Amino acid sequence: MPTLNRLSQEKCHVRWAMVYTLEAHAEDEWPISSARYEPSKKPVRIKQHRSNEDRLLAMRNFQRTFQVPFPAVADSIDGQFEASFCTWPFRFYVLKDRRVFWRAQPKQCSYSLEALCSAIDALPRR
Repeated sequence: MPTLNRLSQEKCHVRWAMVYTLEAHAEDEWPISSARYEPSKKPVRIKQHRSNEDRLLAMRNFQRTFQVPFPAVADSIDGQFEASFCTWPFRFYVLKDRRVFWRAQPKQCSYSLEALCSAIDALPRR
């Protein structure tokens, strides 16, 4: 998140948003040692969301803990956004005129933020 926070400031000619979907490594479904740690260095321990309220609470906690400087919204508990965009475990999308202009493709279980920056830079500035 620190890198994305910095990029959102550098690439301020675009609007940034985060969509919080299902929990990738919920402790009650697929508890593995996650590489994601809170700034406190404690492992993230969260149960899978069972309601919209659970998901909103998790999103707000994430937003506060990681100091996300751009708007965040949560997918509905029925996962309509996830079903449409296949975001699990996480993805990056660049939209232009309400269409997907670019989407990140994982390589070796990771993403290139350079590719994200290039996609953003390819957008025409208004």
